[in-house]
Amino acid sequence: MSNYYSIITERGLEKLAWSKANGKAVRLKTIAIGDAAGNDDALPSGNQSALIREVYRAEINRLFQHEQDTNILVAELHIPSNVGGFIIREAGIFDEDGELFAVGRYPATVKPNLSDGIAREEIVQLAIAHSNNSQIELKIDPSIVMASRQYVNNKLLDVSEPKILITVGQDADFKDLQAAWDSIKGKRLNNPLTIQIKPGTHEIATPINLSNPPIGSSIHITGDTNNPDNVVLYATYSTNHPIIYIQDVPAISFSGVTIKGNDYEKTALHLFNSKMTAANQSLKISKVRIGLYLTFNSSTIFDGMTISDCVIGVYNDFNSVVHARNLHITCNDNKESCIGISSVLGGIVYVNNSTITNAYRGINTSSQGLMYLFNMSISHCDIAVFSSVKSNIWSTQSKINHCKWAFYCSDNSYGHFSESEVDNCENGYFATLQSFIRAESTSNKITNCQTPYSPPLSTTPGNYNSQIYWS
Repeated sequence: MSNYYSIITERGLEKLAWSKANGKAVRLKTIAIGDAAGNDDALPSGNQSALIREVYRAEINRLFQHEQDTNILVAELHIPSNVGGFIIREAGIFDEDGELFAVGRYPATVKPNLSDGIAREEIVQLAIAHSNNSQIELKIDPSIVMASRQYVNNKLLDVSEPKILITVGQDADFKDLQAAWDSIKGKRLNNPLTIQIKPGTHEIATPINLSNPPIGSSIHITGDTNNPDNVVLYATYSTNHPIIYIQDVPAISFSGVTIKGNDYEKTALHLFNSKMTAANQSLKISKVRIGLYLTFNSSTIFDGMTISDCVIGVYNDFNSVVHARNLHITCNDNKESCIGISSVLGGIVYVNNSTITNAYRGINTSSQGLMYLFNMSISHCDIAVFSSVKSNIWSTQSKINHCKWAFYCSDNSYGHFSESEVDNCENGYFATLQSFIRAESTSNKITNCQTPYSPPLSTTPGNYNSQIYWS
């Protein structure tokens, strides 16, 4: 162990246990420093309720997470130049109830007073190691907190940063997207930032990792919004890692770009706990296993995306949400393994005015997935719309043609289909394994189908034993 360290007191641990049980954070308020009564060898103890000899106390100036270890919180005290005339050997953090939460040994530091002829501010930082920092928060009176000169200088530098556009490509600010991202990751943005990718084919030799995002404003990655084929991100590497991986990014957008794989093993855009938008009908993805993959509370809103020659167009899971409009998906020639849009494990998908062709399953929702479809056109699929394992699908004004099954519900699933048209399909509406289909204003819109519906229609609502009901 280091000669200088801090510990959470026994009382502090008791409060943390209480906070975990009651869902309320421990609120820290002040830091005190002491001279340990002149004892350079004094060590902190868990049963302390006060410093050995306190010489100064003030509001916590900052409470922040350590840059290199997310399990460490750092509390900061600012001592002005007119306070001093002592040696700092100990420090303690007190909560809003005035109880000692953490105590630490501090390297002996002389703090002179202004009257001694030496004017020097001092910053004291005390680190707290704890595995759940959400249990700890700062109670602060901003009228009391003082900022150090260095802190003010850093803030002025942040505010004066004028750049809101950086370019990527030959004779640009950065040679590739990864280098551009690395230049901003972890920093603070005061204004939205645009990363402009210049026209041409940009070969990607290693996966692009967009994690540890800047703090503050949104990031816009754009190419040529009038013709995305002018700006191509082409993956040349052979591993199956995503072409672009986006993690913990709260606000990012893509437009005017074409993303291409060189096989069917890669994901073009993989979002993990992130939020993305894509507008202007100018994002294209081709020759990949998964075009857009959202997981772990991610969300996206896009108006206009074309995904072609894919195995899975959009895959959505673990409570993620997709809002899509003007989405066009065409799967690859190996139709038996292709899915247009899949939503599983609590994922939610809203799709409007979109087309899906040449898939094994055009729409797939399973394991409590949820899908809302509006004005869809799905053709040349084995199953146009499929719902299974306690999932739900709502579809309005959809047009299904040249498919083996138009609407298929299985394993305790529910389908609500209204004003939909089914033409040239082997099977129109199919329910099995205690599933239920409700179809409204639909019975006269099934044409040229071998089996319009199966099992036979139910004439009364409420029969959920694999039945179809027309109101």
